[in-house]
Amino acid sequence: MSAALIRCLLAVYALSENFEIIASKDVAQLLGVKRPTVHRSLQVLQERGMIQKELYGDVHLTEEGRALAEKLEAQRDDLAVCAYVRASS
Repeated sequence: MSAALIRCLLAVYALSENFEIIASKDVAQLLGVKRPTVHRSLQVLQERGMIQKELYGDVHLTEEGRALAEKLEAQRDDLAVCAYVRASS
């Protein structure tokens, strides 16, 4: 999965932790990119079964998408800890 898709998936995950309704414009705003860029990424994520997106509507993580996002978040946290430990040594 490309870095852009990972960023998009993690943005949807982060938003879903705080909001019930997520729109593509919210994802675009969080990532600091234009809506057409997010639209394409969301389309690919939907094709891969990571999200469900209603036509002109809400974006929701699938169980598979949520599991992957949680795994990626944990890996990111592990990398941050490793970087901290190295910097402290």
